[in-house]
Amino acid sequence: MRRTILAVAALALVLSSSHRGAEAAGPVRSSMPNVPSISITGTSSPATSGGGIEWPDGQGLPTFARPRHLHVVDVLDAPGDEQMLYATLQGVINRRRPRIFLIQDPRENERGRFWLRHLDVPFTVHTKPSELLDRFGSEVRGSIVYDPEVPDTINLATTLAGLRRGVVATPDLADMLEARFGLPVLEDLRGRFTDAIDVYSWQYEHLWPRTTHRMLIGIPPLSEGEPFGALRDYAVANRAMVFWLDPNVAVQANLLERILSELEPNTPYLGWFAQDVAGEASGVQIASEHSVYVLPADWFKNMTVFSGRCCRNMPDRRVLATPPLENQIYVTFSFYDGDNLQYDEQSMRGIWDNPDRGEVPINWTISPLLWDAAPAILRYYRETASANDLLIAGVSGAGYASPTAWPDSTFHLFTEQSATYMDRAGMDIVWVANVVDGQHREMSEAEAQAYIDDVDPLGIMLTAWPSPIETTILNLSTPQSTVWVIASVAQAQEVIAASAVAWDGASPLFLSIGVSPWDMSPSDIVEIADSLGPEYTVVRADQYFELVREAFGLAS
Repeated sequence: MRRTILAVAALALVLSSSHRGAEAAGPVRSSMPNVPSISITGTSSPATSGGGIEWPDGQGLPTFARPRHLHVVDVLDAPGDEQMLYATLQGVINRRRPRIFLIQDPRENERGRFWLRHLDVPFTVHTKPSELLDRFGSEVRGSIVYDPEVPDTINLATTLAGLRRGVVATPDLADMLEARFGLPVLEDLRGRFTDAIDVYSWQYEHLWPRTTHRMLIGIPPLSEGEPFGALRDYAVANRAMVFWLDPNVAVQANLLERILSELEPNTPYLGWFAQDVAGEASGVQIASEHSVYVLPADWFKNMTVFSGRCCRNMPDRRVLATPPLENQIYVTFSFYDGDNLQYDEQSMRGIWDNPDRGEVPINWTISPLLWDAAPAILRYYRETASANDLLIAGVSGAGYASPTAWPDSTFHLFTEQSATYMDRAGMDIVWVANVVDGQHREMSEAEAQAYIDDVDPLGIMLTAWPSPIETTILNLSTPQSTVWVIASVAQAQEVIAASAVAWDGASPLFLSIGVSPWDMSPSDIVEIADSLGPEYTVVRADQYFELVREAFGLAS
């Protein structure tokens, strides 16, 4: 599963995405739905997340209590509806203190156990998922039954589970919960809604006032026809509103904009959008237009555990001396998609394990918001980075946002928060993707100045097409390099050769290359570096921008 930066690289390279998502089920209609009778008694105020969760003003994401002991169960072979039941149970239980950790995906089985060990928390492994209900069932008030005929009621049920301290269940699972554990049905959503817009319009009108307004959760109700549990624990624990509104379907986009318009500026949207790349372009733009940044996270597992207080004693960044400036072609390589929290948790660790990592300088985009969402994961990458590995913020700082789409009056809130979290995460370089109406744009002078004033980066990388690879000086003070994206060794060699054709050898040339983590590995970067002639030097991004500053006569 992946999300790809919207980029068209040199030589007509078009990168595709296979980020899985589910379309909203059923036909979409514009008429307002009839209002079903659903009880919402016993809910909390929107301003509090309850229990051991802390969320001070100005903090990007909430902090959960420190885990003391975890109860672990493998639900890999469980059907999707059971995985969802236990994920929503996890959200209810972990609200007070993280106590449940789920192994949920066969592709992440080893990695999930790896992170469990890296949390350095004592744990007990249970052989049956039902043992969690034996232990924790008394802390749950009952079940919310969704309508299998209207899959989007899964998301409505998830919202209600957060408000009612319930778990999401099929009718059959609800019968089992009542018979074996004495858990009653709190709400039965069958036959009450007709389609996605019916579900989410009712939810917005009746539940939105009761949910937190400090985050939104956008996740598909189904994946490959099955319910799934990823991120639902986090939604339930934080009493967030969960939906799946397509930004490219007018009636759904209108409702999405109504919701976004009621948020305070600089609110995070966790999850993703329908239609993959098309949804990315429209969804991020609409969010940015309402001063909301996106944290791709719809497949993040166990965030209620990873957000527990721990692991913020980060090691210092490895220092690598900058070589003397010469008339060379300096190349820097950066793996992208690190703003994607689930990539940081899952796929990045697989690439990070490549035996050739550390052989040549490589930059790794990563989310600074891991400081809140998963400090143990951030600490692992900081601890195990070689001298040739550099973590940089991407995209576009604290979260995924388009500077040009974001209102000028509030953009400073985003860049100020980006500065805070980049400093905590030990980053001084940011990769920006500035996409408006499906096209990459240069930043305006005011947008660039916001980064310069607040983030004060050593340098900025900008995904820009059809601009050639070039280095410019923003507002006479800060270097910016446009990034060309490649997906194979051959493409990298072709792009580098084409860019160097006009080089006369009389002054240094700087090339910034973005690397697809879904198609390439550190071994490929080593192969590219080994194929370059003596006029080339591969450097880390901090060395790269130090050399740019020296070449252009800028202060470091």
